[in-house]
Amino acid sequence: MTNLGSSDAVAILLEEDHGSEEQPFGYWTYVRAGEEVIRTDIPNANYQVYLTSGSNWDPSQNRFLDALSYEKLDEPMEFTSDGNRYTTWQLSLVTTEGEAYSLPIEESDFPE
Repeated sequence: MTNLGSSDAVAILLEEDHGSEEQPFGYWTYVRAGEEVIRTDIPNANYQVYLTSGSNWDPSQNRFLDALSYEKLDEPMEFTSDGNRYTTWQLSLVTTEGEAYSLPIEESDFPE
């Protein structure tokens, strides 16, 4: 995951088929502005991806105190592997006008 923006970002991958509304199963990744993070520990599953960006991360609330946006990708991401082959995804976090692969969501819809 590459953050090409000027603000820090958090991506959350929530597994679609496991967990519950109160306790979803997922993976959190914090990416500083202008940096890249590589994750290699994501097991086979379909994941809905949520994104937020901002500054002043508060770990007790799992939120940026100065959040700029809350979004989710419009399509889930599928991770698969069979021992010989595996899925890779690269997310580039950018702010652009026109093309949208994510949908804005309300702060209350962002996973805790």
